[in-house]
Amino acid sequence: HQLQCPGQYSPLEAFYEDKKAVLPPTGTGLVTSCPTWTAASINRCMHPEMKVCQHHNSLASLKMLSSRVSLNGVTRSSLQITHPAGCMSQFIQFFGEQIMVLWKFVLLRKRIVIFSPPPIGVVCYRVYCCCCLANVSIPGIGVSVPELRPFFYVNIADISALETELCYVACTTEKIFEDKKELYDVYIDNQNVKSHRSHLQPLLRLNAADKEKYRKLSEQRYINTFIRASHSCVNCSSTHF
Repeated sequence: HQLQCPGQYSPLEAFYEDKKAVLPPTGTGLVTSCPTWTAASINRCMHPEMKVCQHHNSLASLKMLSSRVSLNGVTRSSLQITHPAGCMSQFIQFFGEQIMVLWKFVLLRKRIVIFSPPPIGVVCYRVYCCCCLANVSIPGIGVSVPELRPFFYVNIADISALETELCYVACTTEKIFEDKKELYDVYIDNQNVKSHRSHLQPLLRLNAADKEKYRKLSEQRYINTFIRASHSCVNCSSTHF
């Protein structure tokens, strides 16, 4: 921002006021506890297109986020994974049917580590998409369910912090995390989803219900793509008259 508008500090001041932490009234100047992560707090750190929908269940969010997107008045039929509005569609395409396995693990609030060699930027969007899948509002029990905390990058310096986390999804470029099995429940390397927990092994296998849900999701995405293509053809034809 300063390269484009040198000397203009009001956006930086607004950013500081929005993101600043509140020190405890201990007089020591030390932060003794971290704030609780909620969907609202995650949303505050996101671009507008990335904000988590508070009033839709996960499967509905999958359909909604993978369907039609309009940016600056232009409908885009295909968005790159590097754009926040297109990451969910690319996320589904990358994992395929495995998306249903991930869905179950995030609903169960398991600790998930996603490994990828550098660059890590694209994988950060997979962390975000996992949080979208976990954002389910169920009347009566939503308060008692902990939020799935996102860590958009972790390394060996964060091991002590991860040891205290109950549920999270994180990405890393350090292969050593695969050997730190006490830190996670689910480990993802590329499209390989695995777990060393014996009680989670059955969830790694797709059942008939999982395949049926994925089939319906794929059909809905195909329909949305067809509708977009039809609208584009109509708009193109109308410009010739």
